[in-house]
Amino acid sequence: MRIRNRFSIGSKRGRSNRQASLRYETLEGRQLLAADLIVTEFMASNRGTLLDGNDASSDWIEIHNAGDEAENLLGYSLTDDPTDPTKFILPTRTLNPGDYLVVFASGDNAPDPDGNIHTNFKLSSGGEYVGFYDSNETLLSEFSTAGQNYPEQVRDVSYGLDVANGQYIDGSERYFVAPSPWAINTPNAADLRPLITDIDKFQGAVDPNSSIVVTARPIAFGSSLTSVRLFGRVNYGGEFQLTM
Repeated sequence: MRIRNRFSIGSKRGRSNRQASLRYETLEGRQLLAADLIVTEFMASNRGTLLDGNDASSDWIEIHNAGDEAENLLGYSLTDDPTDPTKFILPTRTLNPGDYLVVFASGDNAPDPDGNIHTNFKLSSGGEYVGFYDSNETLLSEFSTAGQNYPEQVRDVSYGLDVANGQYIDGSERYFVAPSPWAINTPNAADLRPLITDIDKFQGAVDPNSSIVVTARPIAFGSSLTSVRLFGRVNYGGEFQLTM
């Protein structure tokens, strides 16, 4: 007895067997959408760059959604202590793709009249830690190098990630003499130049036989200092210079 195997795809009507054809189509590529939340900038010595809703110059931390999907920040956290990742739990706030959010590190732990978020801790200008975690306590961003605190901060100068071709560079920490809260960081050539700050000078009547003491604090951001010179005038006279 001979058996013939016959395979067909289709429907069977009476004694006929209609063959079906298989057709393959190439589908378009699919891209997985996701939020990408990072801390891009902060200021630990705010004296007038940005006022909060209480008209106070609180320190601030900027969060950016660099992804292509909106994300609710509820359950995310900010901290100034690496041993306490959930020190401040963020409330409900949706951050759309490309958006920025400034959180004030005032220690107030309550929203201000303008609805701005305020943490329960402040930042130290002498150097500290900034960490940003998701709701699972996974570290998303931190400003700390090899376990060390971020470097000393300067009045009204921010600190954050460098930018190239409109994209943030991971691990590229630097100072910004032109802070940009609520917007993309703006690198400037002056960011890497030494800065003279905290200048203190005597004002008022001067005894001709007395000395005038002038103090200043030089800070070398991305370069080294070999010397510091003071330029001045006495009673609108000629300019002089002294090596400090």
